[in-house]
Amino acid sequence: MTNRVFIVEDHEDMRVMYRRILGRSGMEVCGEAISGEDALHRIPAAKPNVVLIDISLPGMDGIELVRRLREERSKACLLICTGHEVAQYQRVAFDAGADAITSKDDSRILLRTLSSLMQGPCQ
Repeated sequence: MTNRVFIVEDHEDMRVMYRRILGRSGMEVCGEAISGEDALHRIPAAKPNVVLIDISLPGMDGIELVRRLREERSKACLLICTGHEVAQYQRVAFDAGADAITSKDDSRILLRTLSSLMQGPCQ
């Protein structure tokens, strides 16, 4: 099975970086959105294993997007990425329904988290 990742990130430079590191790791980027509202419309057709979600999005933030995707019974694993201190948002992210939360600052940790999700609940 292909490891399909959908990226929800409003900054183009971060989307480029994610595409680059995911591609080098053998993961397929199956779609992108720059806002939570846009993501809600695009994710169902993309059928990702994992949705990589920026916590700070314009309009609907990443936490609210996670809540909405869980309400819609999305089968994808939901990974929150933040440039803020992870511990500050960990509880709220998990309470909303996120499967994991990680920092944007270390691509090795991001890839380890994605690999762990892909080998576990996101197969």
